[in-house]
Amino acid sequence: MLPSPRRHRGPDRWPLDDDERLLLVVLGQRYLLYEEEPRPLSYGRAAEQLRYLRPEESWSERKVEYRIEAVRRRLHGTGFPHPLMHDTSAGRPSGNSLLHNLLKGLVESTTLVPPDLDLMEEDGL
Repeated sequence: MLPSPRRHRGPDRWPLDDDERLLLVVLGQRYLLYEEEPRPLSYGRAAEQLRYLRPEESWSERKVEYRIEAVRRRLHGTGFPHPLMHDTSAGRPSGNSLLHNLLKGLVESTTLVPPDLDLMEEDGL
């Protein structure tokens, strides 16, 4: 009896609402441009761009931080390929590395793709 053929399983895609997708595209635009060693935009700079894109909404640095924390908490423990929460016992990852892990995993999984950069243009940037 021949072994059954393996089915290629594509990457997991993670659910994001429209606001989360726009926020993550703004923060992760360097990842979507495939820059070498990309880093996320700062929360402050992202809030500035979001206020420009959606002036009717009150984006602040704190609101950006809160929304990213909510996405990280929601995806934590779902099989996401990179750590999304602080491991206080090991003392890592910390700081910007959690946001980097989130963006890296979303791009690797094709949850965020380069055409998503059009969201920034469509909204007026």
